[in-house]
Amino acid sequence: MENIIDGYNIDKNQSGLVQLSNEDLHAQLLIWMDDPEQSPQCIYVKIDIAQGLVTREQCCAVFGVSWGAMDHCEILACDELLPDFVDDMESYNPEVNVIENNGDQPFRTCMNYGPNYYRTFDGLEYRFAGRCTYVVFRDRAERTVRVTHVDCEAYSSCRKRLEIVLNSRLRVVAIGSDIVVYDKGQPSYVYVNETNGYSSPGSVPIEKIGVYYYLEYGSLRLRWDDESSWFLTLDEAPRDPDSFSVGGLCGNYDRDPHNDMRKMTGQVLDNPAVFGNSWTVHTEDPCPDASMSGYECRTDDVKEQAKSACKVLLKEPFISCHTVVAVQYYYHRCLNDYCAALDYTDDWEDPVAVQEELDSILCVMADSYTVQCAFFGKVISWRSEDFCR
Repeated sequence: MENIIDGYNIDKNQSGLVQLSNEDLHAQLLIWMDDPEQSPQCIYVKIDIAQGLVTREQCCAVFGVSWGAMDHCEILACDELLPDFVDDMESYNPEVNVIENNGDQPFRTCMNYGPNYYRTFDGLEYRFAGRCTYVVFRDRAERTVRVTHVDCEAYSSCRKRLEIVLNSRLRVVAIGSDIVVYDKGQPSYVYVNETNGYSSPGSVPIEKIGVYYYLEYGSLRLRWDDESSWFLTLDEAPRDPDSFSVGGLCGNYDRDPHNDMRKMTGQVLDNPAVFGNSWTVHTEDPCPDASMSGYECRTDDVKEQAKSACKVLLKEPFISCHTVVAVQYYYHRCLNDYCAALDYTDDWEDPVAVQEELDSILCVMADSYTVQCAFFGKVISWRSEDFCR
């Protein structure tokens, strides 16, 4: 059965869902982002190596009351009149993101970039705007990773304090280049820089390559930068889903993204804010729970400014990755945070500080997108003297 959408011949599969080629999909996405009135009323896009399709019910559920978790999505069109995903920021719910399965891999990587965005070991992407200290990973081998958000009310000042408990003897604390290894409680300060790129106090190898610091201990690998991004990899077999042996904001590492949002008790949740708050590390300093509501652009003018800035992700040099990693999720996250920044910087007196804040959002989004592209073999040289140097 043949159908026409915006001049493209597209074949419907047996499920009645529309599928475009990668080339047509890329071209079509750019058209819809520029002119949302042309887009189908219910679309869902997810591209990855596996190239699978989901049911119509799953496609439409993402805008309804259900979680809308999906595997291997491409372009889908539904009959129901539901909000336009591509560019309707009033209808888009940033609390609900996608599940991303990238095929059978020997290990998975959990990641956190900017103040708000996470991906679990099993590929669940979600927005959680917590500003406290959280357990992101713990297992029964005495290993624990905690992250503390430091000055994360703004992008440009946001830093992450990482505390890595490797065993009963070794613990590492890092904020960017400030790294301390504790061996039986005794601190060893790590000096890792461009000229002294490697250190190994307490038999914990730490090195700096480019803008990232790398720690590797057994099957645990952690990478972080001087700002707000970190990546945690486990080079080991996934867990039995019923064992409850792994938990935290990085999920339970059983290759099933649908059950990643578990509380410490094992209860599976369906809201990222409730899930994230449940892994708060309570300290003497009180810290409020993260809100369960997302952010919406305040005015059309604010939204247009955000669109103009975030479209950098839709241009060269990022285009080469569009058919491998879906760019629209990063584009929407950029819109959300850029709109928010235009609001909360409205009373800042220093225009240089305002511009630095807005630039920080673009840099974090570009960096997180290109890191994901590199996972799939698309290495992009995107930093320049004028952009995120």
